[in-house]
Amino acid sequence: MGDKKRWQLIFLVVLFFITVKQLILPILYENVSVPSTLQFFLGRGFGYVLASYFPLYLYKMLEFQSLKWHGKYGALCILVPVIAVFGVVYPIRQNLMEVRICMFILPVSYFLILIYESLRSIIGHYRETRDKHLLKEQLLILMNVAPWVIVPFISIFFNASKQVCDFFLNAPFLISNWFFDKWLDESYSEKENERRRLKSIYFEKEVKGIGNLDIADELKRYMVNLLQKATDTCYEYHDDSFNKTCQLLDFSPAERQVMWQLTLGNMKDKEIGKILNDTSPRTVEKRIEKMRNKADVRSRKELLEKFNIYLNE
Repeated sequence: MGDKKRWQLIFLVVLFFITVKQLILPILYENVSVPSTLQFFLGRGFGYVLASYFPLYLYKMLEFQSLKWHGKYGALCILVPVIAVFGVVYPIRQNLMEVRICMFILPVSYFLILIYESLRSIIGHYRETRDKHLLKEQLLILMNVAPWVIVPFISIFFNASKQVCDFFLNAPFLISNWFFDKWLDESYSEKENERRRLKSIYFEKEVKGIGNLDIADELKRYMVNLLQKATDTCYEYHDDSFNKTCQLLDFSPAERQVMWQLTLGNMKDKEIGKILNDTSPRTVEKRIEKMRNKADVRSRKELLEKFNIYLNE
């Protein structure tokens, strides 16, 4: 949760500097003679700097592997066309309107692809988890970015004033940011309550003389007992508590198979895939990612730790 607040804060800081720039530049132009070409570049250049942050922002905030490529290279898809248009097209054509249209069309085309990929991932994730709380968060994150796709059309094709464009950019962002911060606070309270509950579980184990064991050691000891009952790779017939824990975390049958292998100590996707009838490592990775999302953890180690806690309740 702290990571999301950090990425959101970066967004706010950059937006703040852009707003300050919009207030300072008109005053500067009144007192200093600045060529119209440079005014054009300064007026829009900072906006593209913020826009180049959006792909990384969406990848970090939504946490979908399908957006990983955009998180790495999305900024180049925005900045390279803009620099090329301004550095090549303008010196040749000497037409700011043509440059303006090209500088909008190319990045906006990429943004439409980015929004589509993000929305498709959100819908796909919701169909699997049916988590309305998480859906709300993800849509609010997307709402922060969406106005920056709409405004160029309003500016160019409807010749809207700068004040109207600024309103369409800032108002939706401020509204969604308020809701998002409120959601983060509520979510943090829920996580804090869960942390206290888990702490009490550990305390109970301490009283019983179990709490002095490391979580990994405790899980290993538990699995040794299981392996005395089973040599099969299938979880179905050997342990009721395992199945109940999977039901509690809403793991699908395919995810349970992978979870069983993780608890057996098979941590590599390739190894798990071979055991599960030559399932591809990529498929195994996706299933583990879904389980991490359902368990609300960030790593396989945390997934095993949380699974072990529920297992011993």
